[in-house]
Amino acid sequence: MKTALIFLMAGVDLQGTSAMRFNRAGSWDVLRVQRWYSQRGWFVGVNFIPSSAVNQLEMWQAATFDEHTIDRELGFAANIGISVVRVFLHDMAYIADPPGFLGRVDRFLSLADKHGISAMLVFFDGCWSPRAQLGTQPAPLEKVHNSRWLQSPTQGMLGDPAQWRQLETYVKAVVGRFHQDARVHSWDLYNEADQKALEKTISQRLPVSFSQEHHIQLRLLLLQYSFAWVRSSMPQQPLTACEWDDGHGFGMEPRFRELIRSNVDFGSFHIYGTAEQTRLVIDQMRKAYPQRPLMLTEYMARCVGSTINEILPLAHNQGVAAISWGLVQGKTNTIWPWWSWTYNMAEQEPNPWFHDLLRPN
Repeated sequence: MKTALIFLMAGVDLQGTSAMRFNRAGSWDVLRVQRWYSQRGWFVGVNFIPSSAVNQLEMWQAATFDEHTIDRELGFAANIGISVVRVFLHDMAYIADPPGFLGRVDRFLSLADKHGISAMLVFFDGCWSPRAQLGTQPAPLEKVHNSRWLQSPTQGMLGDPAQWRQLETYVKAVVGRFHQDARVHSWDLYNEADQKALEKTISQRLPVSFSQEHHIQLRLLLLQYSFAWVRSSMPQQPLTACEWDDGHGFGMEPRFRELIRSNVDFGSFHIYGTAEQTRLVIDQMRKAYPQRPLMLTEYMARCVGSTINEILPLAHNQGVAAISWGLVQGKTNTIWPWWSWTYNMAEQEPNPWFHDLLRPN
């Protein structure tokens, strides 16, 4: 009730978006999305950030947009059979410099296209730090997994309805610019929208203001709005928003699954688990998305049994496109495991690596 009152006072129409929970307003029918997927076929992808960037802002801000490294590492990706990259945008980078940001996204898409790669673009993210600042980004914590990754929007932006017009402008500007662009594979609206456990993880080394229930409710509302904002530009690419499971019975909240399943064009999901755990989640997803394509948009954590050798053949046999986490070892430090936040890592380099496929050289 408190959340609803805040948004009504700010002039935000809750009725129009909450109605979307129970129907596929504007979404592609099964035949259209099946045709789209069959034209492209099964693919192997990777979640991409250049090795020179510690987070999304360092990737997209003008001063640190590293075209040379991006080009080189997209070339590495193409050479090992990658045809789709999943790439995280950030609302703060757009708000600070709208034309420059759109130009850099355009340049990124051109570099990817040069290597025969298309991009799944991600607007918002519920993972890792709820705080962010523009400008020079802090150095990575030594031997700590993804120590500077950012939520988008930040907790402050999320909780201030007066700023949501900027989020709407951001989403509509990006989709409006690229809605007919064949270099864009698809749109991923919100990465793990209900995720909050990672805030407790990072609080072991960094100050964190934990997300409360009203923040999670606001994320649900933002996801509802995002479907409407993206659909308003009638993109020629399909929409998704990922679900997640941990392989041990814990995963995305039902209210988020309900909204996502009622509005996406194809199903996407994350699981860092064994082949058997992954197969069980695939079976669940098939029931949730009958006749619609499925994409595993995050996997590969070698230390917990999620490996290329185990998961990729399974995904291929099931007809599920597979996008692993991490291409080139770099500033995100994702060769180190999640528990590097809790324990000091003594070794010079983990064996095996947690994420990532290649060294920078």
